[in-house]
Amino acid sequence: MSLTIKMKLVLLCGLGLSLVAAVLVVGVYFNGKIDAAHGVQVEIFQANEQVQQARIAEKAYLQFYKPEFIQERSAHSRQAVKEFSLLENDSGLDLSAIKSQLQEYDSAFNELVDLHTQNEMLGQKMDSVLAEITDLLAGVEDEIQSQLFDLQMEGETLPDAENNLLSLTRDGKILALTMKNSYREFLLSGDKNHLVELDKFIKEKGTVAISGLSQFSAQTNNNNFVKAAASFKAGIKEGQDLLVKSQALFEQEQIAGENLDTIGSALLDQAKKAATITAAVGEKARNTAITAIIILTATGTLVFLVISYLLNRSIIRPLGKALELADTIRSGDLSQRLKMQSTDEIGRLGKALDQMADSLEIKADLARQIADGDLTAEVQLASEQDQLGIALRRMVDNLNDLMSRVAMAGDQIASGSSEISSSSQDLSQGATTQAASLEEISASMGEMSAQTRQNAENA
Repeated sequence: MSLTIKMKLVLLCGLGLSLVAAVLVVGVYFNGKIDAAHGVQVEIFQANEQVQQARIAEKAYLQFYKPEFIQERSAHSRQAVKEFSLLENDSGLDLSAIKSQLQEYDSAFNELVDLHTQNEMLGQKMDSVLAEITDLLAGVEDEIQSQLFDLQMEGETLPDAENNLLSLTRDGKILALTMKNSYREFLLSGDKNHLVELDKFIKEKGTVAISGLSQFSAQTNNNNFVKAAASFKAGIKEGQDLLVKSQALFEQEQIAGENLDTIGSALLDQAKKAATITAAVGEKARNTAITAIIILTATGTLVFLVISYLLNRSIIRPLGKALELADTIRSGDLSQRLKMQSTDEIGRLGKALDQMADSLEIKADLARQIADGDLTAEVQLASEQDQLGIALRRMVDNLNDLMSRVAMAGDQIASGSSEISSSSQDLSQGATTQAASLEEISASMGEMSAQTRQNAENA
């Protein structure tokens, strides 16, 4: 079934609107995918930010060892776990590796905190031991100083044992202070040279102070001095043991710190990798959207052009032929026909033009017959509004009427001519008779004239 021009134009507009709608649908669909991928990127960025903040708090704790940094790091770590869990549920990404690394990171940090806490406790214990033995030596020193003051009041001097013991108490306090300072410097810097120097100091000077205190306190026969010397020796020994333990803990802490840094770096790398994957997903969605829109637009444009071309062939070209036929008819040539087979408006227009040409050609033939004198042709009207046919019919009728009148006038003229001819014959005969009479009269008149002239002459 042939389509009308209206249907063709509706089809073309519908195709254009369908193409636009398809592009919009594809654009909206992929835009949703891009927005979703962007949302996942934002969520991953936020989760990564929590991981980075946790690492910042970790570094701050390792620098200042304040409890608030532990709480801050734990809060960021928990928030990161929460956000990665929500992200995994929303995006469908497999983030189990990141969450596992976060748990491993928390365990490593807690281990480091535990080691540092143990080391701090050892440091506090060492401070307590050193403070205790320092106080004991201070008590011995105060007591000897009191004795020295009393003896000086009496004009006497300290015995050699007490005098040497007084000097050694000062060396002992210096030893305790050196141990404390060396340990603190070691904890702050991690440089083992402080412990090496301390060990060297103890061997060179500390041993002398320890053995001298034991020796001279025994010579004083003062139980308080003997106990103080023994406590000092035990305290120094305990301090050395604590240093060994602290060094071991510090080494473990360093290893734990390196392990924590490795785990934290791997965690950040994994988080960045997830962000990269998500960015790739978003980029892929964007590229797919662009490709789909380009393909859909190109295909739709091609189909649109093909249909436009077909519509051009089915509308513009036949319309052009119809215009050419109209110009041909206007110029007076009625021999051309379109002979269109379509049933749309253009086809009906072509058929109407062909019928018009046929009608005009019939009327032209009729006009030629009339021009040749044949007034017997019958004028067929195309419709009641066929003005040219009506005019030709009136012309034929009028011409027939005129010819009838002319014929009647001719008959009348012929009859009058006959009468005139008969009258003319009668008149001719009378004229002939009259002529003869006139000749006779003329002859008589001549005779009369001659007689008259003779008479005149005679007269």
